[in-house]
Amino acid sequence: MFLDPDDYLELNACEECVRILNTEKESDFIYKRISGVINRGNFLQDQTFTIFEYCENIIIQNKNICYWNLCSKLIKTEIYLASFSFLEKEILNTRLIMAEDALIYFFIILNCGKITTSAKNIYYYCENDNSSVGTNDIVKIEKNLQDEKMVIGILLEFLNHHKKNIELYLYVFLKIMIGKLIVYKLHREIKLYRLKYNYMIYTMKKIKNKFIIKYFLLKRFLMEKYFKNKFN
Repeated sequence: MFLDPDDYLELNACEECVRILNTEKESDFIYKRISGVINRGNFLQDQTFTIFEYCENIIIQNKNICYWNLCSKLIKTEIYLASFSFLEKEILNTRLIMAEDALIYFFIILNCGKITTSAKNIYYYCENDNSSVGTNDIVKIEKNLQDEKMVIGILLEFLNHHKKNIELYLYVFLKIMIGKLIVYKLHREIKLYRLKYNYMIYTMKKIKNKFIIKYFLLKRFLMEKYFKNKFN
C-alpha cells in the first residue's frame, strides 16, 4: 500500500489490511476508505466486486474524486508488476510528478478480476499547500502539465489501439477516467496563465478552457448515461 509523505495511517492499519487479505483472498485490489479534510472515498462500503461491478459502482456514485489515486489501496504484487509490462522503457525511466497514479491505475484495472472496497478508516489524508497539486510555482505547474499531457497521450493511444480487445464497459469506464484527467489539466492551464501572464491573456485562456471543460463534462455525462442504460 502506498502512503503519501504528508498523510498517516491508523496504528492498526497493517493488522486491518491483513484481516481483509485473509478474508478476501481472491481479490486483486483492495480500496480502503480515506478520512481527512476532503473526506475522499467516504462512499465506500464493505463489498467485493467483479471488475464490471466495480466500474458500475464508481460510475453510479458519480463522486468528484480521484479514484485512481493509489494511496489507501492494496494491490497484488503480480497485478502491480503486470501493469508495468504495458509501458515502454523510456516511460518507466521518466520521473512523473503528476498523473503517475492514473497511469498505473489504468493498467491495474485492465488486469484485475475482483476488487474489494472497505468502509474502514485507516488512511488519513492531509492537505498541503506546497504539494504538487496546490503549488503556485510556475515551473512546477508547467512540469505537472507536461506530465499530464504525456499520461493522457499514453492512455488514449493504448485505448485506440486495443479497443477491440477491451470489454465495452471497461472501455467506457476508462474513457470517462481519461476525460476527467483532461478536465483537471484544463483547470491547471487556467491557473498557470493566471500566474504567468497578464490579465487579458489569462482571461482569454480562461474563457477558452472553460468552454472546452463544458464540452468534456457534457461528454462525460453522456458516457455515464450510456453506461447506465447499456449495462443496467
